[in-house]
Amino acid sequence: SGYGDRVLVTALLQCGASLDLQSKDGNTALMSGSLYGHPTIVAALLARGASMDLQSKHGNTALMCASKKNRPAVVEQLLAAGADPSLCDEFGDTAADVAEHYGSAAVAGLVAESAAADEAAAAAEAEEAARESARAAAAAMRAAEAAAAQAAPPPLLQPPSLTSRPPLPLL
Repeated sequence: SGYGDRVLVTALLQCGASLDLQSKDGNTALMSGSLYGHPTIVAALLARGASMDLQSKHGNTALMCASKKNRPAVVEQLLAAGADPSLCDEFGDTAADVAEHYGSAAVAGLVAESAAADEAAAAAEAEEAARESARAAAAAMRAAEAAAAQAAPPPLLQPPSLTSRPPLPLL
């Protein structure tokens, strides 16, 4: 896929070639297509279900490959498909860090913006889960209180005693 031969890549995929086959360095066809900036090949591989977050032996992902070579169209494709911008390579760098290191401020911005949106969405999801958990706990508490109230024995009735009766009126 590094040479950009979409017809060859499509033919190989139709013949059953593995989407996620890795080279001795752990690189995949998606990583090569991303590194060399071939959006049609990247689209074909993604459409067939290539794993976009596989990491090479050095921790690189397809998103990092595209970021390294300043391929904004491919970066946008991968992010739109759900690539994880928070993954780190062997040096602890994310795709945004890689783009910045190689001088692509625009790509670094795209990746950082996506990572921030992912973090905000995760925070909102966690907040909603906490609210739902609190609602469930409150409902469980009310149900337990209601069950305890129903299970409590009724108060014992005391038979009237003769000494506790008021005196009869005189006629």
